[in-house]
Amino acid sequence: MRDLHPFPFDSYKKEKWDIEHVRSVKSEMPGRVDAQKRWLAAVLEFLTGTSTRESQVKADCAHPLLRDDLLSALHNEPFNTKAFPELYDLVLQTYGEDDTDLVNNTLGNLTLLNARTNRSYKNAVFPVKRRHILELDKAGTFVPLCTTNVFLKYYSTKIGQMMSWTKDDRSDYLEAIVDTLTDFFAFGDEVES
Repeated sequence: MRDLHPFPFDSYKKEKWDIEHVRSVKSEMPGRVDAQKRWLAAVLEFLTGTSTRESQVKADCAHPLLRDDLLSALHNEPFNTKAFPELYDLVLQTYGEDDTDLVNNTLGNLTLLNARTNRSYKNAVFPVKRRHILELDKAGTFVPLCTTNVFLKYYSTKIGQMMSWTKDDRSDYLEAIVDTLTDFFAFGDEVES
């Protein structure tokens, strides 16, 4: 059971906040070599649960071919920047983030996150972001409750896939926002009457 702590108004006031895309924005593919390597390493760590050194990568992986492609790309010298877009698209496809829906900036794909955390993982895919958010929450770092809930799929009515942010998830989250605001404003009208 989660420990409930008082709302940290000081953290909320002192920190800088970003509007976070729950599902990554495909148009923001990392451009610099160091950013591309970090992005690949984060996906590989999610897939395997270990660092990017070949000798440490677990054999029992949900996507062994993808793991092998990521390892190859990361250990290839010099780094092949021309092959990165294809690998990037393959990762997005694996996690259901390759669709052409224009969802990137819709309310059902946005949440609040401190700027430091948001910028630390850049344009990571949903499962990488989810893992990072949950680790922060476990460590006691303040993450807005609704942001944690989004990555736990708390608002989703059907959970078929925990590792991707689907159209249904976006729709259910948006409906929860609308319901909350409707109740809030309806309560305000009751108080004034």
